[in-house]
Amino acid sequence: MAVKPGGGFARIARDAGAQQTPGARRYGIVKSIGDGTVDVTPDDKSGLKRKLPLRGGLPQVGDRIEIQSVGGVEVAQADVTQAAAARSAGLIVLGGASLSSSGVAYPLPHASTHATGGTDPLTPASIGAAVVADITSAMNTHLAAGDPHPAYLLASGTRSMSGLLTTNGIAFALANAYDVGSAAAPARRIYASEFDTSTLIAGAVQSIGGKIIVAKDTGVLPGQIVAADTTINFGKAMTPNDFLLFQGLGQVEYMQVGTLVSGTVYNVTRNLDGSGANAWPAGAVWVDLGYNGTGRIELDATVTPPEIAIKLAGTAYNGDRKALKISNDGMTLRALESGVMAARWTDDSAAEVGYLYHSAGIIYLGSVGLAGVNDYGTVVLAGVQRNTANKTYIQIDANNGVQIVGAGTGSTKLKVGSLTYPTADGTANQVLKTNGAGVLSWAAASATPAASTMPIADAGGKLAPAWMPAIGCRVIKSAAQTIPNTAWTPIQFDAEYFDTDVMHDNVTNNTRITIKTAGYYMVGGSVEWVSNVVGARLMQIWKNGSTVLTSAVHNSDQYGNAPGALSTVHYMAVNDYLELVVYQGSGGALNTVTLYDYSPVFWAMRVG
Repeated sequence: MAVKPGGGFARIARDAGAQQTPGARRYGIVKSIGDGTVDVTPDDKSGLKRKLPLRGGLPQVGDRIEIQSVGGVEVAQADVTQAAAARSAGLIVLGGASLSSSGVAYPLPHASTHATGGTDPLTPASIGAAVVADITSAMNTHLAAGDPHPAYLLASGTRSMSGLLTTNGIAFALANAYDVGSAAAPARRIYASEFDTSTLIAGAVQSIGGKIIVAKDTGVLPGQIVAADTTINFGKAMTPNDFLLFQGLGQVEYMQVGTLVSGTVYNVTRNLDGSGANAWPAGAVWVDLGYNGTGRIELDATVTPPEIAIKLAGTAYNGDRKALKISNDGMTLRALESGVMAARWTDDSAAEVGYLYHSAGIIYLGSVGLAGVNDYGTVVLAGVQRNTANKTYIQIDANNGVQIVGAGTGSTKLKVGSLTYPTADGTANQVLKTNGAGVLSWAAASATPAASTMPIADAGGKLAPAWMPAIGCRVIKSAAQTIPNTAWTPIQFDAEYFDTDVMHDNVTNNTRITIKTAGYYMVGGSVEWVSNVVGARLMQIWKNGSTVLTSAVHNSDQYGNAPGALSTVHYMAVNDYLELVVYQGSGGALNTVTLYDYSPVFWAMRVG
């Protein structure tokens, strides 16, 4: 292979390995170009920079040019055609101890001591040299020139190197055929942003320090970013609002992905933890922590005690919630929101047999049949003292029902709602009584019911062996009321015999008895008319102004006043109202008779 000594050449005049001899051609470097002249510095240091007449084409500054003697006068002979071809083809040139394939290498200006014969060495960096892609041919030429450096790489064979090898990439000729390092001489440490592998370690124990995060996404930066950057090219599509974690190089930073700018460039919010934004190099790894419910799995040995956790991201970078945590203090299940199944137990066929369920602030323990639970058909709800001498727990089993086992150490053994029950049994024939503030205690049963109580009727109207407060009222009319002929007219009651539940008003809607406590009521009334032998006398009890609950008819009495009465039992809802309505057909208006104890009178009493 033909090469040119040094940088760009005006002429390819000799083989790269030829030795300089007296009378042989001389070369130099073009320093500047004038009008028909060039300033040249000879390679052999026979003199300082000199101005020489130029023959041939026009070279470029930095070209190596031949110095010829024409009639005893030195001239610079330029061959522009070959120089341009060398530059455009990127020929390999020799300019020191290294090679360059990035085009023709142009020597940098030498240090002044070197230019004047100093002792400083000319290094590859001084002329911009680097290893070429076509290294086999170049090195063979170099070796043939009498400079066999065994430390240089060859296309085949084994070579030893010291120092740092810098390259754009390593690719093997065959798949799964070569190793990096060996069992006897393994690599100490590998720095990498990503590993794409089928089997990372086989037949060996893997040791990883710190924390492993299995996240929804991860990646590497395709380019460097600085602390002031507010838009970042991630090289891939991102999810707006997701939180990102950058960690490495002795620094940590949390970011939040914002809106898309274009392509894979996004606005970002940085320095979320307030410790300051950082610069990150190309290849820096980021982990997507998610946002508001998206999750990840963490194996963390940096906390005490170490734990395995399933975490759900919140709306802040540090707002994670642990749905599951397993550590040396047990397993923690957390129902993060209402309606979430915290745990489920299944049998060998994957059929559900039990569960923990969270809804509306309540944790439910359920099972599909108790048979087989704990192998005894038993469910135990234990307190913190379940395994101590003073253990207290609730046990549910098929044989004994629901039991509260153990006395515990507190003063309260059973509390249902706001009611606190006694911690010990009472004596024979005692009954529970309340103090009105939710505390129940044992007391002797009363021989007779308390005042203002009455027997309770069951749904069928039968009296039950219990007592309840009397609820009802009895109202009267204090003066005669004139009833028109053939018109249904409600009696206006302006006085009360008793009213225990504010059921009647003597002025407003005083025809009504209004129910304030729902239940079964016995209702009735009576009216006596002045003497009149013409027509009939009728009475009815109306509910809510129209529904007739009961009715009674009696004839006029030719011998004196005409009395009448009626009653019934009916279920009444809250705010239902009752009226006593009368009718007469005497041919004219007719008065009622006022007798305080029974006419006109109207009543309603709750019986169940």
